[in-house]
Amino acid sequence: KFAGAKNIGLELEAIGKFGIFGFHFNGTFQNPQFTDFQYHSTANGTLVNDNGKQVRRIPKVFFHFTPSLDITHNLNIYFRYSVYGKKYQDNENLATLPGYSVFGAGLSLNFKAIRFAIDGYNLTNTVGLTEGDPRVSPNASAQYYMARPILGRNFRFSISYKF
Repeated sequence: KFAGAKNIGLELEAIGKFGIFGFHFNGTFQNPQFTDFQYHSTANGTLVNDNGKQVRRIPKVFFHFTPSLDITHNLNIYFRYSVYGKKYQDNENLATLPGYSVFGAGLSLNFKAIRFAIDGYNLTNTVGLTEGDPRVSPNASAQYYMARPILGRNFRFSISYKF
């Protein structure tokens, strides 16, 4: 099956610094739709028309907002709030993958050319699905099907050297 798609949208990015406070925002607001996508079903030969349906696995909205605080010249703390809108696992938009939001935070310390950092992701242990299995019909009688989840709560420690 071959299809066209159109996606009219808006991408925004903003960075601000006010004394010791800062923020970073980036977001995408879009309307991804199939075009020229009609075909005959292999199951029963009926005509399937997916024109105007949302392209699978692509949400209409996703954004990240990261406020930060420079406690000292060498010590920075940040928080991150990320939102991912609902999307669909299939071309017919029958199986919805719900939207979700994720909170994160981090702390970094610079010492000369060395940076020490700890970053936490998904601190509230939110459950979210990035994609479902498009080969399994949402009308199938199977009780379970495969999907790719986001990572649960996790932390990363890092040391970097700038040269």
